Amino acid sequence: MGSIDADFSVIPETFSTPFSKLELREMHSIGDVFKAMRNHWRLPHSDRCLTAAAFYGVRRGLVDGAGIERAIIRPAAHLSELIPVAGRRSSWTSVQHHSPLQLPCLERPTWLVLSLAALVVGIAGCAWWLAPGAIVGFLLAVACSGLLGWTAAFVTTPLARNFPCETIGDMSRCALRLNFPLLTQSRGYVNEHEAWDLLVTLIQEQTGASKEEILWDTPLLQLFK
Repeated sequence: MGSIDADFSVIPETFSTPFSKLELREMHSIGDVFKAMRNHWRLPHSDRCLTAAAFYGVRRGLVDGAGIERAIIRPAAHLSELIPVAGRRSSWTSVQHHSPLQLPCLERPTWLVLSLAALVVGIAGCAWWLAPGAIVGFLLAVACSGLLGWTAAFVTTPLARNFPCETIGDMSRCALRLNFPLLTQSRGYVNEHEAWDLLVTLIQEQTGASKEEILWDTPLLQLFK
């Protein structure tokens, strides 16, 4: 494999497969990446569903942490209906604590994130423009953007009340992504179909490629440039 963007690092991080320099040099296609991942797992393939195992972990957190009835926790159930906005932050923290899996945090509204980003960029730009010199301006812009970014993130934490996933099924797939090494090791097998789907999803997110473009024989450097 030749020169490749740092975005590729999300793959070994997600699957806990730290590739050696030799392995990286021998990777020329998406299929080569998957074969290298398979060598790291050293677990048998099974058609048993790892997403189902993730679902049970999510359900346990919802039952034990938020007191939600087990019977109504189904893949199609909407998280926003199970855990209302009022008290959602404390409820979700309890769900995270009681689940055996790592679960994602709540998110800020998109409009707030965009507004804060525009504010930080605007103030940093003003600091650069008003500074007596280019170097001083650059340093002031970096300092202002860092300080404002941290302050904005801290101050708006209570407003992070949006779920990153819509349904319990979506959350289960997210939990599989966050806990792939834990789930495969605890279950003693890998569902290679789910692993491939997750790999494709990661590549889509990092490169913007469509699912149809990400095939076994697709050259890596066609996607990661």
